[in-house]
Amino acid sequence: VNGVYIDELTAALLEFGSLVALSADRYASLPHVDGNNAGSVQRDLADLYHRLVPLGQDLGHLGAFQDFLFLLERLNNGIPAESGSGSGYSR
Repeated sequence: VNGVYIDELTAALLEFGSLVALSADRYASLPHVDGNNAGSVQRDLADLYHRLVPLGQDLGHLGAFQDFLFLLERLNNGIPAESGSGSGYSR
């Protein structure tokens, strides 16, 4: 970065911190979206989860990584996915 060498572990830690911040931002938006848009938050969190998993090669030994991986997986399972119907009507 700008001529500064960053080793693999440092790069993984920076990405991990970014994923934590982005996940917190998306999750924090839930009270401000209606039920129809919660699925977009779930999709974003799922994308972030899939970016997080490969970091386990470098960070899997860290308790913070394991805890956040567990938490993000549970958050994804607890938010309704986007429905295929864009009608906006309740069922």
